[in-house]
Amino acid sequence: MSNPKSRWILWAAYAVLFLALPYVTQPIFKLVGDCGFGWILLIFYLALPLLGLGCGVADGIVNGWSLWWLIAPVVLFIPHFFLAMDAAADLSIHWDEFVLFAGIYVGFAFIPNLIAGLIRNSSQRSRAQS
Repeated sequence: MSNPKSRWILWAAYAVLFLALPYVTQPIFKLVGDCGFGWILLIFYLALPLLGLGCGVADGIVNGWSLWWLIAPVVLFIPHFFLAMDAAADLSIHWDEFVLFAGIYVGFAFIPNLIAGLIRNSSQRSRAQS
């Protein structure tokens, strides 16, 4: 049985962590010497996709699959696109980066959520039949 409260808690945690992680950790890693640029790339290429993977799988196992995981990573990346990547300077250059990152985040959140949700549904059907 799906628990809507757990779904909302998981979605809220994902949204807060997705939006806050790059900005909260950046001052700590500016001491590295490259103004934190390497750390920001690590956050955008590794931490945020893994966050989507973990939350998407957890939501899929507990509540089944949801289209939210297809839309949310793209919507949540928009502030990062304009603030962290400074895309407001020249939008014509950065749209390919937006599509790349959004595709990575959707791929790491929606596909695992879909697979976990389908496994959950098939296991519930097999339990109901027996």
